[in-house]
Amino acid sequence: MTKDKRALRQLIASFVICGETLYRRSADGMLLLCLDRTSADRVMREVHAGVCGPHMGGHMLARKIMRTGYFCGHEFILVAIDYFTKWVEVASYARLTSTGVASFIRSHIICRYGVSHELISDKGVHFRVEINALVQRYGIQHHRSSAYRPQTNRAVEAANKNIKRILRRMVETSRDWSEKLPFALWAYRTSFRTSTGATPYSLVYGMETVLPVEIEMGSLRVASEQQIPEANWAQARFDQLNLLDEKRLRVADHVRAYQRKMAHAFKKRVKPRPLQIGDLVLKVIRGLIRYPKGKFKPNWNGPYFIRELTLEDTAWLMDLDGNQFSEPTNEDQLAH
Repeated sequence: MTKDKRALRQLIASFVICGETLYRRSADGMLLLCLDRTSADRVMREVHAGVCGPHMGGHMLARKIMRTGYFCGHEFILVAIDYFTKWVEVASYARLTSTGVASFIRSHIICRYGVSHELISDKGVHFRVEINALVQRYGIQHHRSSAYRPQTNRAVEAANKNIKRILRRMVETSRDWSEKLPFALWAYRTSFRTSTGATPYSLVYGMETVLPVEIEMGSLRVASEQQIPEANWAQARFDQLNLLDEKRLRVADHVRAYQRKMAHAFKKRVKPRPLQIGDLVLKVIRGLIRYPKGKFKPNWNGPYFIRELTLEDTAWLMDLDGNQFSEPTNEDQLAH
């Protein structure tokens, strides 16, 4: 409760009320007028194609609107996924902070499903400070994926892609995506997942959800359940829950078979590239690293020596002067 009060006070500090109008204070101290969806849509149309509208692209349009002094709500989606059932929890935020992520983990995961054994995240700044304190308090093992390595957290990356695809098809305007997020989440949870051979909803609750169309148009399942006495229905539901563990064991076998199939397909397509300790290698230069030559920058830097190889397919490097890297590098970012 104390942490919630502190978070609320920090949030309040970002907003100002002048008369009956709400403003949000930007990082440079500018007051941005808070807009509802209708007003935000009107502002965007005017700035984009109004009297002085230059029909600019999305990023330039957003910057111009922010400079004009408007704040249009949520910009970020935080996604968490259970690796086995593929059950997903999400929340949208106007600004993502370590405090917000910690609150999400407490309210959406721990308070609903209990304390997790492991937490896998990227190395973003919002997964530090408060998160470090939270995982220590509850004894959660926290693993951070390597930079430029989405495969380490491939389950949530796949969920991100699917949720964005569902949202893209559901939204009428780009402004109402946060309002459609619960429906996109429900669609994801009730959709068949190839990797498990089942829906996330059925693996959590032991039964499939009742779809709105089954109520509107009628279905055999709904009709038959309406004819079952309450006592018999409770027993049927109890039997479903008793069979849930057996279903999860079958899904575990399915997941292992699916992973073997994917690994076999990958190995057929990709040639192995064995590395040895002492090899001289080049390291790929990623796009986030600033380089004065712009598009004419080299794709690789080095060479470096491999001083150690790990079981996680990463390598510890050192330069020709013997200076050691502070973090390991994934083997697929290296070349002989």
